Amino acid sequence: MSSRPRPRRRNRAQLILLGVLGLAIVFLLGVGLGLTLEERPQTSRTRTSVRTFRPPPAPPARSTTTETGTIP
Repeated sequence: MSSRPRPRRRNRAQLILLGVLGLAIVFLLGVGLGLTLEERPQTSRTRTSVRTFRPPPAPPARSTTTETGTIP
């Protein structure tokens, strides 16, 4: 007969401690990922600028003359 050593049973306190530790690690990784995503530069941000275009100055008006007369 071969006698194998019995597997060690963990007590309840150790399991609870491991669970809390695992949850804390997952929480901290989530916080770190959230901060990283929040701080990265956004390249697809839309920029809107408003400019007022003024028309170019108009050329000087041509002088017109009106002649009055009679038709023969």
